[in-house]
Amino acid sequence: LRSLLDALLAGKHQWGTDIQVTLIPTFDSLVMHEWYQETHDRQQEL
Repeated sequence: LRSLLDALLAGKHQWGTDIQVTLIPTFDSLVMHEWYQETHDRQQEL
C-alpha cells in the first residue's frame, strides 16, 4: 500500500498543474495514517 501511495504522490508532482486531488480510502489502515502524517507537508506543497 505504501508504494502505491508514494506513486500517487509522485504522479501528482509530475502533473505540473494546480489541480486539487482528493484521496478517499475505502478502508482504515495504520499504513495510510502513517503515510499521511509523513507526507502531509509535501502534499500541501503540491
